[in-house]
Amino acid sequence: MVSLRFHCVRFLRPGRDTPRWQSTVLACVTLVALSIAGGCGTGHGFSYDGDPGQAEQATLVAWAPAVEAMIVPPSDASPIQGLFLLDTGSPVSAVDLGFLASQGLDTGIGSDPRLLSGYEIDAFGLHFFNRRLVAAALFSPSQPLDGIIGADILDHFCLALDDQAHTVTLARTSDDVAAASPVADSRSVSLEVAGGGIMILPGDVRLSVPATRLLVDVMVEGRTVTAVVDTGASAVLLGPDLAKDLMTDDPTRPRLDGLEVDTADGLADASMIRVASLSVGTSVAHSLPCMVVQDAVAFQSLEAELGRPVSLLLGDTFLREFFVALDIPRQTMLLARYQSMTHLDPREFVFVGLSLRASGNEVVVDHVYPGKDAEAKGVRSGDVVMAIDDNTVTSVERAMDLVRAHDVGQTAAFRFERNRATFNADLLVEDLLPAYPAQKSTPNRGDLDADAHDGGSLWWQQHRLGGLVNVLGPFGLPPLVRSGSARP
Repeated sequence: MVSLRFHCVRFLRPGRDTPRWQSTVLACVTLVALSIAGGCGTGHGFSYDGDPGQAEQATLVAWAPAVEAMIVPPSDASPIQGLFLLDTGSPVSAVDLGFLASQGLDTGIGSDPRLLSGYEIDAFGLHFFNRRLVAAALFSPSQPLDGIIGADILDHFCLALDDQAHTVTLARTSDDVAAASPVADSRSVSLEVAGGGIMILPGDVRLSVPATRLLVDVMVEGRTVTAVVDTGASAVLLGPDLAKDLMTDDPTRPRLDGLEVDTADGLADASMIRVASLSVGTSVAHSLPCMVVQDAVAFQSLEAELGRPVSLLLGDTFLREFFVALDIPRQTMLLARYQSMTHLDPREFVFVGLSLRASGNEVVVDHVYPGKDAEAKGVRSGDVVMAIDDNTVTSVERAMDLVRAHDVGQTAAFRFERNRATFNADLLVEDLLPAYPAQKSTPNRGDLDADAHDGGSLWWQQHRLGGLVNVLGPFGLPPLVRSGSARP
C-alpha cells in the first residue's frame, strides 16, 4: 500500500483587477487533437512516447490524486523528480518555483510566473515531448506538492482514479479501464468541455487558453445545477448562492464555521456543511461534506469564462466514493460506486472544537471553532497546549493521537499556558460535522479497524495543523479577456 501524505494546500482563486501573480497558476498552451500511431501519440504541439494504460501508485493529498513525475529541462541540467497534482481544473501543467530552486535549477525569472519551453515530462510510464510549463509560486515549502499535471496533458486521455486501491491510470479510452473497475455496475454520464479565452501574463504576454472546463449537470437535494469536475479540489465546493439556498432550506443542517482558506488575495472565511444528497446521473452520494468559501470571486471568474452560471466544483469528497474514469476525448465520465467504503473514516470530523499548529517547539491553538465546547470553556487562539490527559504534548501529531483516543461525548483534559500562567480545561470530544440527515451515532474508536480508515482521519488531522481546509482548486487564473465556447 502506498504511503499517504496529507498536508494543507492553498486554495487559490482568480485575482481581482490587480492579480497577485506570485500565487497564481496561469494557462499557457493550446490543446490539439491527439492521434495514436504505433504506440506514440503525436499531434500539432503534442507528442508522447509509450503505451498508455499503466496503473500508477498515487499519493492522496487531502484526497486529491498526485503522482511522481520527472521533468527534463532542455539544457544540460539534470532531470528532477517531484510529486505532481493531477488537476483537471488547471488548464496548464506547472511547476513550483520553490521546488525548482530546491533542485538547483535557476530559471532566472524571479517571483513572477513565466513560461518554460522545451521541457520533457515522464509520468504514467509515458514520455511527453516539448512541453511548455508555467513556473510559479504554487505551494509553500511545507507542502508535499511540487507541480501540476493539468488539462494540457490530461485532456488527451481517459484519467481513471481508484482511491481504494490508491492508483491512477492514464489510458486511451474508458474501454481500456472499464475492466479494471472494482464495481461491475458502472454508470456513464456526458461531459461538456467548455471555456477558454485569452490570458495576460506580466510583460503583456498573451496566451490562448483552450476549452478545458469539464461541465456536468448535478442534482443537489432536488436542485439541478451546473458543476465543473475538478480532480484538484479535495472537497466539493458550493457556490455562495447555492449554499445560501441550502442553509435557508434547513438552517439546522450540520455546519462547521470558523475555517479559513488561503487564497490568492489572502485569507478568506470558509465553512463546511453537509448536503443530504448529491447526484451525478444515477450515481448518488449521501450526507456529503462540502465547503463554502465566503467569497464569490472564483465562481464569478468561472462564469465569465463559460458565459453561464456555475454553482459547484465537483471535488474529491464526492469523487472518492467512486471508481472514476474521465474519458475527456469522448466527453464521458464513468462512475462505479465502491461496494464498501473501508477507505473512508466515519470519524474524520471527530475532535475537540479547535485547530492546532506548531510554533517553534510549542503546540498552540490556531483557531477555536464558534459554538463548540472549546469556545465555551474560554480557550483562545494562541494558547499553548502543555499536556493532554497528563501526557506532555511535544508535537501536533502527538496531540492529535491523544485526542483521537477518546470517543465522542468523552472529554480530554487539556493543560494550557497563556501569558505565563497555566490553566486546565476538560474539552468535549465532538463530531464537528455530524451526518445529515441524522443517522446512528459516530462509531467508537474500538469499533473501527484503525488501519482501514487512515486516509480520511489523517486528512482532517492535517487540516487542523494549519487551521486551513484543504481545497486544491480551482487554481487562480487571471480574468479572461474573452469567453470561450464548448468544444465541438
